[in-house]
Amino acid sequence: MNDLSTTILQETPDDAEAIERLNARTSGRAGLPNRHTGLREEVAHIPELSFTARVGTLMVGSVRLSPIVIGTAKGAAALVR
Repeated sequence: MNDLSTTILQETPDDAEAIERLNARTSGRAGLPNRHTGLREEVAHIPELSFTARVGTLMVGSVRLSPIVIGTAKGAAALVR
C-alpha cells in the first residue's frame, strides 16, 4: 500500500512555482485571476508564517500570511491562499 500521509512544511523559495500552479488549478476561474491575486502581487507574504501541505511529493495545499494594516494598527496578518 502507498503512503498517503500528509506532510506540512514551512514554505521555501523552491515552492513558489508549485504554489502558483496549485493556485491556478484551484481558483475555480481557469485563466482568470482570483480575488487574492492583487494582494499576492502587491504585498510580499511572510515566509516564516507560510506553509505547504503535500501528500507524498504532490503539493495539495498552501497557506501564506501577508502583513496588513488595519486603520493605524500594525502587526496584523491576512491569510492568503
